[in-house]
Amino acid sequence: MKGSPLKQKSAALALGAGLLAVPLLPITADAVLPERDWSAAADESAPLELITENGDRVAVRAIDGWQVTDHGSSVRMRGERAVVVISAYDRSDRDPAAVAHRLMRANRIGGVSAAFDGGVITAKDETSLAGDTCVAVTATATGSCAFLYDDDVVVSVIALAEPQGSVPPIDAVAELVSRAAAR
Repeated sequence: MKGSPLKQKSAALALGAGLLAVPLLPITADAVLPERDWSAAADESAPLELITENGDRVAVRAIDGWQVTDHGSSVRMRGERAVVVISAYDRSDRDPAAVAHRLMRANRIGGVSAAFDGGVITAKDETSLAGDTCVAVTATATGSCAFLYDDDVVVSVIALAEPQGSVPPIDAVAELVSRAAAR
C-alpha cells in the first residue's frame, strides 16, 4: 500500500527533525542552564560516597581547600590549575586490566590520553584496593592516574595539572579512596 507523496515527505521531515533534536537537547540544555556550582572549599572531615550501578560504595575524602562536585559515581576536585577526578565502576567479575583498558579508551574520547607506566599502587585502608598506575595527558595538562580494584569495584583516579600548576602525587590521591568507610 503506497502513501501519498505528501504524507511520506512530512513523515520523513518529522523523522529527520526528531533525529536532529535528540542530540541537540543536551547541548542546548548545557548552554542554557547555569554552570554546575562547585562547593565551597572542602574540608577533609566529610567523606563523599560514590555509588556504582550495582550499589557498591566507595568513600572519598576531599582534598582540603579544593572545590568539589559530586556526580554520584564520580567526584571532581579542583584546585589552583589542577583537577582530580575519581570514578567508581562495577567490576562484575571482569578482569580489572580489561576494565582499565576500556576506561582508558573511553577517557581518550573525552580528551584524556593515558598509558600504564608499570607502577603498582595500594590504597591505605583495611580493604584490598590495589592496582596499576599510569601517566595521563590532555591538550593542556599532564599528570598521573591509577586504576584501583577489589572483587567488586574498579576505581579510576586521574590527577592533572596545567604547566604552571602542581598535581598531587597519585599515591596521595589514592589515600583519599576507601572501601571500609563506605560499607
